[in-house]
Amino acid sequence: MQSTTELASATASQDLKGTTEIAEGVVEKLVSLAASAVPGVVSNHRRSDGLVNQIQQTTGIGRPATPRLHNISVAVGREEVAVNIGVNAQFGANLAQVANTVRAEIYRMLNTQTGLRVTEVNVDIADVLQPKQQEKEHKL
Repeated sequence: MQSTTELASATASQDLKGTTEIAEGVVEKLVSLAASAVPGVVSNHRRSDGLVNQIQQTTGIGRPATPRLHNISVAVGREEVAVNIGVNAQFGANLAQVANTVRAEIYRMLNTQTGLRVTEVNVDIADVLQPKQQEKEHKL
């Protein structure tokens, strides 16, 4: 019986054929998850998202949507990806630091999860929300 290490070495040395494609929607979701984990970023929930999630949780039909951030677009190639993202920032946060941290987290997430080479991550701070505005956004 071969050990796991021996099997991995044997598989790696074989000429494995085939292609792997990662859908733009998957990359957009990873970008959203990476950015929403950054302190100072406020996710942009919409009323319909909250209602749909409540219905799905109540009925068990479908799966709840991942909270999405303001504006995400990606260009996915065979070996590389470019990202444009707009985020809402928390009032009082250092906006340059938020943007740089968002950029770094997206680079890290995409390199780790997809293996794609990230060519650029453009971050647009679309709005600054005060705590009262944040509460209203989450209630909608």
